[in-house]
Formats: sequence, structure tokens, C-alpha cells
Amino acid sequence: MPTLTREERFKILQEAHAAEKRGDREEAHRMRLRLPLPVHLAEFMKKEFGAQYLIDIGANLSEVEALYGI
Repeated sequence: MPTLTREERFKILQEAHAAEKRGDREEAHRMRLRLPLPVHLAEFMKKEFGAQYLIDIGANLSEVEALYGI
């Protein structure tokens, strides 16, 4: 998964906020999942819930992949 630019991240956040304002919380959540999960949070979630959980929720692990060369 390629790393998102700052502008791309901002656009996703704007779209998620707009979906939230429309009352579409599920769409807002799906949009936020497109944002790269910071490495420290991914490591915590892997420890607490397991690697499969991150895969199942569709977390964007591009920062983890970039750091560990996966």
C-alpha cells in the first residue's frame, strides 16, 4: 500500500468529516480506515488483539510495511 501524501490524508479526513455530518458514521469509519495506522498503534493493536484483527478490520498498514520492509 503506498504512503499517502499530507494532502491526500487531509482530503480523506475532510470526506470522513462530511460523512459524519451527514449522519453516515459507517462511511466515515471506512474512510478513516484508509489513513495509515501509526506504527506505535499498530504494534499495540497487534499485541492486544492479534495480527489477524488488523487484517480483518482493513487497517492501512503502509507505515508498518515501510518501516519493516514488508
